[in-house]
Amino acid sequence: MVLKSSSFYDRAELEDLGFSRLGNNVFVSRYAKIYGLEHLSISSHVRIDDFCVISVQQPSTIGNYVHIGTSASMHCPRGFDIGNFAGISPGSRIFGTADSFTEGFLMHSLVPTEFRKVSESRIQLSNFSQIGANCVLLPAAFLAEGVVLGANSMLKSRTEEWGIYGGVPAKKIGLRTKVVNLPKLSTEHE
Repeated sequence: MVLKSSSFYDRAELEDLGFSRLGNNVFVSRYAKIYGLEHLSISSHVRIDDFCVISVQQPSTIGNYVHIGTSASMHCPRGFDIGNFAGISPGSRIFGTADSFTEGFLMHSLVPTEFRKVSESRIQLSNFSQIGANCVLLPAAFLAEGVVLGANSMLKSRTEEWGIYGGVPAKKIGLRTKVVNLPKLSTEHE
């Protein structure tokens, strides 16, 4: 993939930013905002589009052949792992932390912690998984290998391999055909 656009950092600029690890053929938009990039390990053949926001405070990984679409955001203090050949479609929101809306607690990041009830978890998108446009993932969301989450869905639980999920909250609505030659595909293109 060759992109000739000044809206992406060139290799030297990416290296100067201070990522934990940086693979080959990585494209990060100058209009993306990444907080905690010293914790972020990016593998090869990765594209992060305009207006994405990524915020991490723990080691996090992006695998090979991953596309994070325009205006996606990831707020994951405990970190995240995105597998190989996975994707996040435009407008999706991934929250590794969330305030409780019940039990009389106050909400949002500026409220002192003693007045809040917050749940946090590490988020995982396994190999070959895909999040459709404008989806929301909440703490404890886990996309198993090959899972697709349909557009405008909200996921707050674990999924089963090669399932198709959709709705609010997301439920299993079908099965995908497993990608063939997985071992060969996964190792040849690193």
